[in-house]
Amino acid sequence: MINLNLIVLIVVSLINLLLGFFVLFKGKKSTTTLAFFLLVVVIILWSILNFLCDEPSQSQRAIFWNRSTIAAGFIQCIAALYFILVFSEELKKRIPLLWKVIFSIYGTSALITLTTNLIVKDVEYLEWGTNIIGGKLYFLYSPFILFAVGSIIFLLVTKYKKFKNERKNQIGYILLGTTGYLLIVIPLSVLLPVITGSNEYARFSPYAWLFFLFFTTFAITRYHLFGIKVILTELLVGVMGIILFLQIIFAQSLQWRISSVLTFLLFLIFAYSLLKAVH
Repeated sequence: MINLNLIVLIVVSLINLLLGFFVLFKGKKSTTTLAFFLLVVVIILWSILNFLCDEPSQSQRAIFWNRSTIAAGFIQCIAALYFILVFSEELKKRIPLLWKVIFSIYGTSALITLTTNLIVKDVEYLEWGTNIIGGKLYFLYSPFILFAVGSIIFLLVTKYKKFKNERKNQIGYILLGTTGYLLIVIPLSVLLPVITGSNEYARFSPYAWLFFLFFTTFAITRYHLFGIKVILTELLVGVMGIILFLQIIFAQSLQWRISSVLTFLLFLIFAYSLLKAVH
């Protein structure tokens, strides 16, 4: 039987890896490109561990894989924060003491997760996979993640207001990728678990990193950078075009299909004029 989850994991991981190598070899060799590649590697590792948590053939080691996934989540926070600090020029020659302390706390949390039951006590086996049974310190995991995300957004917004021209556009691209990532992760990893009491769909959240890595790749390599308003306009036009095209395909009657085709053609004319205007 074909394992679709495994296929998705392989495809997304390969795309992420290609983006990492593209930045590493296309961009100038610098701390920024190395930090980005390190982040890509950590994300791929986290995605693999997250997949193994719910893989039936790995059920006997489910506790280990779940602990490893949470630990990798802490390490991922370090990698993401470090990259943003480097890219936003917040780090000059060495890491300030404050960030050293923060990174140490996250690293220690990862070690505690792997070696004790204070964060991941046990797992319960469900039809779709495994759910974590938290230990005494499990409640700290979400605030730690939220702190990392909040710090990244704060740094990006601050630098976006400060920088001008190309640097401003670069930060704008990363902000756009961060927004796309959060629009997927928040429903899957926060809202649905609260509503349903299950983490079934949270296992797909690692793939949302693709949005962040894609836009960040453009930002680092400075490839066809436009203003953030132009990019948002292009995305909106693209999404609307896909929706209208799908409406043609799934039309349930000839009259509806003809109407959808006419609407789509009018949209193309409007979209062309709009994109021409913003460029």
